[in-house]
Amino acid sequence: MKNDRIDALLIDRVYANYYLQSEGILNDYSVFSAGFESEAFAVGVRPADKTLLAALNQAFISLYQEGKFQEISQKWFGEDVATSQVKNQE
Repeated sequence: MKNDRIDALLIDRVYANYYLQSEGILNDYSVFSAGFESEAFAVGVRPADKTLLAALNQAFISLYQEGKFQEISQKWFGEDVATSQVKNQE
């Protein structure tokens, strides 16, 4: 779009906002919902790694309760990207 080679782009909103903000051109483009359901991000672990999974889940919850998750999320994504599973554990 910047080089006038395309007119529009369908991309995840979090990535789009991060890129536009990091390039200093956030106000030059319109970002809007394409009508798809929200997308959750995940950390993959092997099914047998139940202890690791529990530790990761608890770490995300603890970070959210302390406000650190939101701070990191705001810095890198420009918004709170926590899932409802993390938010509802407060």
